[in-house]
Amino acid sequence: AERRFQTLVECMPDLVLVHRHGTVLFANPAAAAVLGAAGPEALVGRSLYEMADPEDRAAVVARHDAALGRHAVTTQAPVRYRRADGSTVQCE
Repeated sequence: AERRFQTLVECMPDLVLVHRHGTVLFANPAAAAVLGAAGPEALVGRSLYEMADPEDRAAVVARHDAALGRHAVTTQAPVRYRRADGSTVQCE
């Protein structure tokens, strides 16, 4: 079951980032492609908050803090992230 789940997430066309307190623990290949990273491993260990566009950063931190306080999954909302080349991309 674990291998099937891993294959599913790695093959998804949707960006998947798993983080703890803002530090990326896992990224799928789609996340690397969307964010312009060399590969998923290039995102691991990076700060999700620092990757957020400076104008959206406070909202990202506040939303994650609120979710942690409720022990709930964060809701989807549009956020701009900085790609490796400095351009921005809007994600949910």
